[in-house]
Amino acid sequence: MNYFNSNLKERTILDILTFDLSTFFYGDYKEINSEEVEGTFMIDYEKKLPWSEFDVFDYLQFRVFNDKKNIHGSNHINASLINKEVELQKDKVKEIIEKMIQIYGHDDQQKGLWNQKDDLEFVDKTFNRVWTIGKNENIYTIQLKFDKNERIALSIYLFTNLLRQTNNL
Repeated sequence: MNYFNSNLKERTILDILTFDLSTFFYGDYKEINSEEVEGTFMIDYEKKLPWSEFDVFDYLQFRVFNDKKNIHGSNHINASLINKEVELQKDKVKEIIEKMIQIYGHDDQQKGLWNQKDDLEFVDKTFNRVWTIGKNENIYTIQLKFDKNERIALSIYLFTNLLRQTNNL
């Protein structure tokens, strides 16, 4: 294998998703929440996916941030795949962890493949894995955890930075 081949593209989570997250605002979606915190408007949108991602996630949510002081700048967006109606299976979540490790390596806590602690945290709904990727202005974070509604969520924080890094913006 030639590692100096310029045609090789760095893999990201976008390479393993079947739904193109950048098409979120095409088709049906709805606003589910909005609030203002310290001069920043946050608007949450949601759409039901046409199929389930990883046989786990059936909804996609975008949180769009608008800074009132920076009307000429770009908006930041967080994207979250949510498990709402699909029956959650631990083995499917384990598969997601394996795929994330194949792409990004160990998580921020240097945890690798699924272990007994993950089993316990999954049952307790305290499971939480985080990968922080990139540097400086291109940093983004991927988190797989249970949310406040005890649903599993796969979130990409600063999704726009990921798009910028992969030249998809």
